[in-house]
Amino acid sequence: MTSKTPRDVTFSYVPYSPSDNDITSCGIPQTYPASQEFSTKKAVLFAVPGAFTPGCSVRHLPPYIENLQEIKRRGVDVVGVVAYNDAWVMSAWGKANGVKDEIVFVLVRSVARVREEDWVGEWGEAGEMGDDH
Repeated sequence: MTSKTPRDVTFSYVPYSPSDNDITSCGIPQTYPASQEFSTKKAVLFAVPGAFTPGCSVRHLPPYIENLQEIKRRGVDVVGVVAYNDAWVMSAWGKANGVKDEIVFVLVRSVARVREEDWVGEWGEAGEMGDDH
């Protein structure tokens, strides 16, 4: 699949750093230039309602963590999860799940912008990465 990457799409995130690996270490939010990062890479970006929610922590995120090597084997360069939480919460959620920099945990700055750009790709069959799409 090839898809056009929308222009000027950015997210907020706290990049992983070994020195900030403790869940109570905040880090500094930065801009993740999604359009730039995704323009030359194959990316899988999935959205969840919220970090640390029971459904997202138990059903949505774990299949991506468990299947990360298979996803990468299929040529995916970047795996990212998007939610409408702040960057510190997203960072802490990654740390709580033992994820370092293998998955990028980002904050949606503007849901309206994503909808406006119609940033939608091909979706896998239901059940491919979980049963409750």
